[in-house]
Amino acid sequence: NRAEFQEIVKRISAFANNRTRQVRLAMDGGSVEISASDPSTGSESRESFAITHEGEGPFNIGFNGQYLAEVLNMCPSEEVILKMNSPVGACIIEPIGEGLDFFFLLMPLRLVEEG
Repeated sequence: NRAEFQEIVKRISAFANNRTRQVRLAMDGGSVEISASDPSTGSESRESFAITHEGEGPFNIGFNGQYLAEVLNMCPSEEVILKMNSPVGACIIEPIGEGLDFFFLLMPLRLVEEG
């Protein structure tokens, strides 16, 4: 659901590092956990929602939350498909619907494991 996804990304992005604006998507089974943190301020937030995940096993990828929210805002459909092959390769975001024969390309941010 594009609108739900967009709202969560906007909320979570408020807790992201001001320099990278990185949000992390962790997909596993039928849900995605969206999280962001800023070690310099100690802020952190995470939310989950249901998705249809067709990949094998868990998958983690990071994006600039502001860019992701802007792309979702430009999608004129109720649902979107995110197509990803690797955490460092481009993500294709496709609106679903009649006559929507276009897509957005969004490059991920390299995830740095914390801890």
